[in-house]
Amino acid sequence: MKRSSVLALITMGLLAAAACSDQATGPRLTSLQGALAGVMQVQGRHTPQLLRVPGVVGTATGIDPSGHAVLVVLTQSTDVTGIPGVLENVPVNVRVTGEFQALTAVVAPPPGGRVKLTNLIRPVPNGVSVGNNLECAAGTLGTGVIIGAQTYALSNNHVFARENDGHVGEVIVQPGRFDSKPRCADKTPESQLGTLFDFEPIDFAGGNNTFDAAIALPSTPLTCATPSGFYGSPGTTVIPASPGLPIQKVGRTSGLTTGSVALINATVTVNYGGGRVATFVNQVITTPGISRAGDSGSLIVTNDAAANPVALLFAGTANGTTVANPIGPVLSRFNATICQG
Repeated sequence: MKRSSVLALITMGLLAAAACSDQATGPRLTSLQGALAGVMQVQGRHTPQLLRVPGVVGTATGIDPSGHAVLVVLTQSTDVTGIPGVLENVPVNVRVTGEFQALTAVVAPPPGGRVKLTNLIRPVPNGVSVGNNLECAAGTLGTGVIIGAQTYALSNNHVFARENDGHVGEVIVQPGRFDSKPRCADKTPESQLGTLFDFEPIDFAGGNNTFDAAIALPSTPLTCATPSGFYGSPGTTVIPASPGLPIQKVGRTSGLTTGSVALINATVTVNYGGGRVATFVNQVITTPGISRAGDSGSLIVTNDAAANPVALLFAGTANGTTVANPIGPVLSRFNATICQG
């Protein structure tokens, strides 16, 4: 995406954040937009060498507690050295996030909750356990999307397409087989949600990725909304992420969580396990506590009555800091729009 387009999207996101938080607009917003744009340019020039520093897992653009735009370097631990305090007159903040990992389920979700999102649920709502029937794993169904006149289920490549190893037509199940009883049991045909229809391959060879996404063609109806008791049906207006934007999500493991966008324009390295690491650019990073393993594929929406789509969750750290793909490019890739329940 051209930088001018990115900046236009950021401006829209800042306006949305301002509306949600009652912060001032006008000259102050224009000044902040310009400052963020300048930081993003510096970030782009210095990210390659910053990522070569041992222990650095990403860079991003954000706003410090005093309201100034800053370049943020993300690290695995507190003992990372060799990070400059200033680059081209732009302050550099260090944020310890830990390693970013793709959030496929490896543990059972905690007990409790209003709806057991790992159960077999028909018709199938947003936010529940799903997976490819050829592996014992589970992620989250983000939302239904409309392509032409057909509804499809949206989640991640690593949830539906087995990290590029999947083939169109493979069976997608709800819940994912990790949540079968007994665990990993093949419960088809009862559990079949549909079949893998399309996915964006992930580049594990050193190239840049912009999203981890896949769609399935359902053979059972989708509600296009969360289960009862959550936020309901997502809106259809895409909201670009901006620092401070209040957000929420419903996911297979942690259910409904809330927070805000912390950083934008992030470049991060994500560990998919088995020696597979991928670099993602132009990503959204949230405040801690948003996600846990198994929440991959969740749709992040604004934390207001509109619940408009912001991003597609796919990775995170041990403290719940989340990495998500801006939803606009994902929808464009599949020529899709958000389905409403």
